Formats: sequence, C-alpha cells, structure tokens
Amino acid sequence: MLARRGVDCRRGGLWIMSLKLSAGCQCCDTPPPPNTCSNCCSDSTVQTEFDATLTGLSDGTNCDICEDLTGVFTLDGISEKSEGTGWVDGWSGVTGAFGSWSRAADIPSGATHACVWNYTFPTVSGIYPNCQWNEDVGMFPPFDTILYSFTIYGYTLAKFRISASSFVWRFIVNYQMTVSCSSSFGDHDSSIYNDGWYWEITEITNDCSLNSSDSWTSTVPTFDLDVTCVHNTTANFADFCGGALSLTSVVDG
Repeated sequence: MLARRGVDCRRGGLWIMSLKLSAGCQCCDTPPPPNTCSNCCSDSTVQTEFDATLTGLSDGTNCDICEDLTGVFTLDGISEKSEGTGWVDGWSGVTGAFGSWSRAADIPSGATHACVWNYTFPTVSGIYPNCQWNEDVGMFPPFDTILYSFTIYGYTLAKFRISASSFVWRFIVNYQMTVSCSSSFGDHDSSIYNDGWYWEITEITNDCSLNSSDSWTSTVPTFDLDVTCVHNTTANFADFCGGALSLTSVVDG
C-alpha cells in the first residue's frame, strides 16, 4: 500500500490518502482492531479489557474451589457476536475439553448482537477448577451413591444490543453444578445447573465504558438439585459453597 498526504481520511494524527494495490489491501476506511463492535459500542469507547472485582464467597466443607471465584479478574479478547435471538450454547466463542461455556439461556430476549470479553480460569492438564465428592444415602442396603460436582470455567462480560436505544450489560458466571445418583438396582438420575447466574445493567446508549459507580442487579438461580434413585436427594448451593458471590465493580481496564 502507498500513502501520501491528502484529504481522504485520518490515521495516526495525519491526513493521508491510501492507494490499494491489490484486492487484499485494506484502506483506512476500515477501522483496525479492536474497533470490531460497532453494533454495540461506539468507536470512541471500545475497551480492549475490563477489570472485575468479586467478593463474598467461601469454600464449602467438601468443595475447595469456591474462593477461586473471588478476586480481581481481567476480561479481554474482545469479539462481536451476531447470532440473532436463536443463539445456541457457546455464543461467547469460548470452549473447553468438555464443550462450550456460555449458555443461550443467558442471552437477553430480543438481543441481536453482543460485544464480548472473557476471563478463563487456568486449567491443569486441560481440566478446569472443580470439586467432586460422593456419599451414600440410606439406612441400609440398597444405598444410593450420590456424586456431587462443581466446575468453574470463567467469566463473560457482554453488552447486548436489543435496539438502537436499548442495550443490556451482563456479567456472567460460566459454571456447571451437578448432582447424580446411582444404586445397586441399576437406578441412575442426575440434575444439572449451568446458566442463569449473572449481574445486569440496562442502558439506552452504546457507550462501552464502565466504572465503579455502576449499579449492577444480580440474578442468581435457585440451586436446588433433585435426584431420585431408590431414595430422593436434594442439594442446593450451600452444600457446595459458603456465603454469596458479590460483584463489587467492573471498570475499564
């Protein structure tokens, strides 16, 4: 590409005019990364990363990963998604050894686009942080063997476009909580939660700057996991973790 001083467009503080020498050469009217979220964010406020602070959760008696969800986390890797209202699981674009993170159920109704930033929890041999234990239920054989499992994958921050004057921010926990049972009679049952845990802000502009004064509204699902083999067993979030996870702030990184 050849460039000289002119009046066509502005780049790096100089007026320049570009000449395309091949079909693969991009002119300066195509904004460079990270300005890839024009449907959700104004060009002047596209952030490459955000810092989120979370507090309030403690490890449970049998689960030692709950405190991993607290601390300061940097979400980056900006991308734009435009899958319409029928988005499937994995819309954030992040996947692991056991499938996709983000859930279609966490997308606001009517959303058509999203600017997305992610934080990924470190893995060991490709395995995300998880806790797992089992116990027997019943006074005498046949017992039910109950397996408890909790895995955390990361966090997703997304600004969803509903319309030109309606936008929704969501800060989403990507997780999976499972209780399953089995018995010597060959019974099996399982119950899984992996969506509906997020904080939200609604806006009327496409400004994509966040600060500590923002007021987030929490949405926490009812973590009642119910399984039945020979016996019925119910577990809730308090069986895994102590306290309640709180989003203190999300600020420009």
